[in-house]
Amino acid sequence: MMNVTITPDYQLTSDGIQFILQHRRIVDPTKAPNWMKRAAEGADPNPREKWEDVGYYSLNERGLTSAVESVIYRTAAMSDAENLREFSATIRELGESIKAEIEALIPRRFCQGVMVSESGNQ
Repeated sequence: MMNVTITPDYQLTSDGIQFILQHRRIVDPTKAPNWMKRAAEGADPNPREKWEDVGYYSLNERGLTSAVESVIYRTAAMSDAENLREFSATIRELGESIKAEIEALIPRRFCQGVMVSESGNQ
């Protein structure tokens, strides 16, 4: 099963039928309502990383694009932006960063083919 990191807090995986977008959460067991009982039983108090499914997308180019766009907008929504200009800049910067990374990793010939098919020109 693939596990592709998009940002430190988001990863893309697949079950062979669809893309699955996951968000990283840090779980602190000491904050759980039953922590005292679990601590008495010897439970580990250290925080741990947990990946939760947050979106399901078609296993095709459109689905992949939607998943990446979701990461961009979710990340921007959690930013410290205080006005529309800052929010827009956050979206643009993250989008450009992800695009640059994809272009660096995927052969240019493939990227050009995708760009042609997206624009409808052949």
